[in-house]
Amino acid sequence: MLRLVAPIFTIGLVLAWIAGFKPARDETVATSSDCDRARLGTVLVLDTASLTKTQWSGPSSQSTEGALVETWSDSTGPRIVHASYFGETGRTNLSFYILARRYFVVASENVLYENPLSIEPQPRVRSRVPDVIYICDGQVDQRGDSALAANAEVELNSLLAHRLTR
Repeated sequence: MLRLVAPIFTIGLVLAWIAGFKPARDETVATSSDCDRARLGTVLVLDTASLTKTQWSGPSSQSTEGALVETWSDSTGPRIVHASYFGETGRTNLSFYILARRYFVVASENVLYENPLSIEPQPRVRSRVPDVIYICDGQVDQRGDSALAANAEVELNSLLAHRLTR
């Protein structure tokens, strides 16, 4: 369990440090048309120790080798949703850091293996491609992976709906 929590929390800290975000307690979202990235960045440094963790198998239609989804929630609902989609030649990790319903940060990482799992069951990583996008009021504020940016809110809602129907 700690093996997965630490990397997710560390990714958030590193991204926050790179962007120069400062944690804040006030989590109301500004209603201006500009994306308040500083406030949105506060979700990147959430302490998972104070949140309730839930783990389940993700939607099988999304991955050839299965998926694992974890959420960390507080009394207001999910705050972090992490999905790992496993495939024969790599995996994709998506972490949604949620400030409010349509305000969140998506950190993604596409990992490619040197050899397929069928040849090398403990694969060596050939490459990692990280990406970060910001969603403010359902709109993409920073363009990263265009497919992810276009479908980020749909993907998050799909993951949460799958959790409720299990």
